[in-house]
Order: sequence, then C-alpha cells, then structure tokens
Amino acid sequence: MNPTFPDLVRSRRSIRSFSGEPIPEDVLGAILDLAAYAPSS
Repeated sequence: MNPTFPDLVRSRRSIRSFSGEPIPEDVLGAILDLAAYAPSS
C-alpha cells in the first residue's frame, strides 16, 4: 500500500540528497496547503 502525503509528513525524517526532478504543480499545491497546518514558533 502506498502512503499518502499526510502520512509521509507525519513520519518524516531528514533527507540529505535530492533527485532534482521537478515537482508537479498539483503535488506542490498539496504540500503548501499542508504546510499551513505546521506548528510555528
């Protein structure tokens, strides 16, 4: 079963390398929408 993006955010870990592959607009929009729920200092 593939995890959903919110599941990935909740179980995140540090990533030290990136592929350089572009992020699709709809995925980027979903990431930014979820970022609004992130706690702030």
